[in-house]
Amino acid sequence: MFHFLLLQDCSFNKLQSDTAIKVSFQGVMRVIGSNKCNRWFFKFNGNECSGPMTIEAVVYNNWPSSAGNPNLLHHRSFEGYCENIPQGTVRVELWVGSCPGRTLGDAYTGWNSVSRIMIEEVSRPQS
Repeated sequence: MFHFLLLQDCSFNKLQSDTAIKVSFQGVMRVIGSNKCNRWFFKFNGNECSGPMTIEAVVYNNWPSSAGNPNLLHHRSFEGYCENIPQGTVRVELWVGSCPGRTLGDAYTGWNSVSRIMIEEVSRPQS
């Protein structure tokens, strides 16, 4: 069973139909619990990017229970490009959920520092 949580969303006005959207996240991400895996990912108008691929980051923790349960908060970043999004208003969303086949851990995001989501409209990469 998968669990998902919307962390942040915003609207972006895409001016051209033949461009891509570049998104990036910078901020603190963690997972607490042994054998837990969290996946942070972007959606565009309610769907994950399929062209060229999803934009995601995965954090896995397998800390032996005899060693306690560490609370390791690390600054992380991930980014990617999404093509085939039509011109007009685009809802960009940052989600967190469990990794396939794993249990969701405590997915604390944005602790004691600034977190940023950056969105840009860019030319598509040349083939």
